[in-house]
Amino acid sequence: MGSTNSFMPASVEAPVTGNKWWALWLTMRPWNLLMIVFTMIIIRERLIPADDISDGLFFLSVLAMTAAAAGGNLINDYFDIREDLINKPRKALVGRVIKRRWVLGAHHLLSATALACAGAMTWLAKDWRYVLWMAGLIALLWAYSPTFKRRFLAGNFVIALSVGQLPLWTALPSDQTSSTILLAYAVLSAAITWLRELTKDLQDIDGDTRAGFDTLPVRWRERRTLLLLKILHLAFWPLLAFAAFWLYSLCGMTWHNLLFLMPFAGATYMIFHPNVRAVSAYLKVTLGGGVAVLIWL
Repeated sequence: MGSTNSFMPASVEAPVTGNKWWALWLTMRPWNLLMIVFTMIIIRERLIPADDISDGLFFLSVLAMTAAAAGGNLINDYFDIREDLINKPRKALVGRVIKRRWVLGAHHLLSATALACAGAMTWLAKDWRYVLWMAGLIALLWAYSPTFKRRFLAGNFVIALSVGQLPLWTALPSDQTSSTILLAYAVLSAAITWLRELTKDLQDIDGDTRAGFDTLPVRWRERRTLLLLKILHLAFWPLLAFAAFWLYSLCGMTWHNLLFLMPFAGATYMIFHPNVRAVSAYLKVTLGGGVAVLIWL
């Protein structure tokens, strides 16, 4: 990876007093990890037959995915010191509260844990897909910040793919990966995530420009990117309306659909005013609403 001294601004060199272990925990994005666990539990309980996945295999599956995600969050902040200090200076902890080598070591430990859990799943189920899947995901998350994030649209698709694969990973120990509902949920999750990642790039345009990232807002600038986001929000409504109608025809769901339709309506409203930070927040709530809908399936 080489030296990072020329990459880091001078302000990174000055450490900030704080609880290093708590800062390391925050860098793992604990609320996002909790959402992963909650999503996997809901998918197992509502979309997968009770006897298709043993408790032991499911526990290893959750632990592997959570460890991989935590490691991915750490390595993202490890590489993104410069732009994080510009885009969100109050939240930038790596290099200030916690040393970079701690973050790197924690990433290696978490990634090894994820691979070990996937290896145990492979051994128990006699299926190499688990360890190969997890190794590919860890490699993808490692390469995200130094490679894909810096390339036009590539980083957005990587994050969308990482989120969209979660329902399929959860169902991998069963025979339900071709389930229509699971596939639809995976596609919708990836699509909403992709839209949110484009929105976050617009938030981070200053830091990404100074870091030399080739994101959509950096290349197209703010005005054209904002116009594209408005078009995409409007284009998403037929897709979401179809999903709501499909859920209604499938299981008679009515008001439950508002759990993801109302937050997306908020995001659409905000993109036209515009308030990019609020759009990102509403899209995150939309993803959470999609998980909540599964409870009533």
